[in-house]
Amino acid sequence: MSEKRCYTVQELQEILGVSRPTIYNLLKKKKFRWIQLDGGKYRML
Repeated sequence: MSEKRCYTVQELQEILGVSRPTIYNLLKKKKFRWIQLDGGKYRML
């Protein structure tokens, strides 16, 4: 079984047990590598 390579904000919320604003704060602090897709959606690598 292969490991998932990227996660949505919601998936990280569930995995880490934190709020949506906390995930975005972590993104701003560059705690995760991420990409922004068309339409403004983020995926964490």
